[in-house]
Amino acid sequence: MRKCFMMMVLMLVLVPGFIVHAEGSKQDYTINDLNMTVSLNQDWYTLTKNTMLSEEELDLLGMSQTEFEDFFTNNQVDLYSTSENFDFFIRSNDSDINNLNNYSDQEINSLADEIARNTSSLEYQLWKNKNLTYIESSYYDSINSLYIYEFYTVVNRKNITFSAQKETEFTNQDKTEIKDIMENVKIEVLDQYKKEEGRLTNEMTPLLAGFLIVGGIICVGIIILLTRKKH
Repeated sequence: MRKCFMMMVLMLVLVPGFIVHAEGSKQDYTINDLNMTVSLNQDWYTLTKNTMLSEEELDLLGMSQTEFEDFFTNNQVDLYSTSENFDFFIRSNDSDINNLNNYSDQEINSLADEIARNTSSLEYQLWKNKNLTYIESSYYDSINSLYIYEFYTVVNRKNITFSAQKETEFTNQDKTEIKDIMENVKIEVLDQYKKEEGRLTNEMTPLLAGFLIVGGIICVGIIILLTRKKH
């Protein structure tokens, strides 16, 4: 399944006219399942499970639109994008709590500390934007030889990670570009999830750590394939 996902992305970026190039301009992508809008550079290769493919593109892949969407769903990927400097993707799955922002900084820091130990994070801190709280962290994925820089939160009972990854360390310019993306992320908090029902406990840590570190595994092959394409 993972190999097929990688090949699917490679085939699509090779389709003439599939990707719009407009360097310097931005495009909004809406992820309905997360009530989210994110703005990315149009000159990046970007796919979401809501991307509507033409018959030509579906024939090339040998799948239906539903099967294309299932690739993203089964891999817990909501958006995948790649630039010249790094890969960026958004992933999500169901959470046991409604919103991370409902908890105190002390509680979130305690959970973040446990997650950091499980992911061997180089550093982490709380980051707040547009009335949402994120755990901002960076770590090295030694299995796939990738540096990861990511933001994790829970909104509307969904674990959500915004992850960037590359084979070399992130520069300050890279981090500024990623932080700019995050500052423009918009997520609507639904009324039914504004109050908290679950507890933020350390028992959540192993599950969350497993969810966080899968990102590098899913997309590592795409970096290799796209590199071959460029050369």
